[in-house]
Amino acid sequence: VAKVYVDITATNGKITTAAQPNGKYLAYNAVTAVADAAPAGMKFAYWTDAEGNILSYKSTYKFYPAASVELTAVYVAEDETVVLTPIVTLAANPTTEGEKITYILAWDVDKNAVGTVTALGIIIVDKADYNADTFVHGTTDTKVFDKAFSNRVAQSGEYSATKTGSVYDHTYVAAMWLTYTDATTGEAVTVYSDAIEVLKPAS
Repeated sequence: VAKVYVDITATNGKITTAAQPNGKYLAYNAVTAVADAAPAGMKFAYWTDAEGNILSYKSTYKFYPAASVELTAVYVAEDETVVLTPIVTLAANPTTEGEKITYILAWDVDKNAVGTVTALGIIIVDKADYNADTFVHGTTDTKVFDKAFSNRVAQSGEYSATKTGSVYDHTYVAAMWLTYTDATTGEAVTVYSDAIEVLKPAS
């Protein structure tokens, strides 16, 4: 399988992972970005992508790029309160040998500000069978693979899981899901990563 390369830049920070000789980075492999020291009177708040999506509240951010990305470390005044929201992301490596795709789940949920994580997992379906209405955790749609990783429940972390039966030349839709008990209301809330499309290339 041909290697895939992506461009990664970091404003207000640096990429500490060594680039390839072509100046790019191998897709689906771990890359780490480290924010610069905050200017006087400021503090690091979070990393964003080019669209302004918050990717991490940690100044050292490890991720698994499937596409090129422009990162920016954002700083705010030292006395400003940063509102923490659940971060749930999913990446995939379709170049895993055989009819398999490796998915990398990553999440970060502040217990006091957001709530206590109680469950997490992944949903996957062949794109030909994708239905937005039934593509949810707990669905009765038997075409959707819905897997909980009960041994990985934590407030933050990352986990790689390989899905067998990923047929060559098929595209799959996948998303990570996470359930937490809201710190304020006590209610159970389920949130999802952005859904990604993954083509399993012929070997």
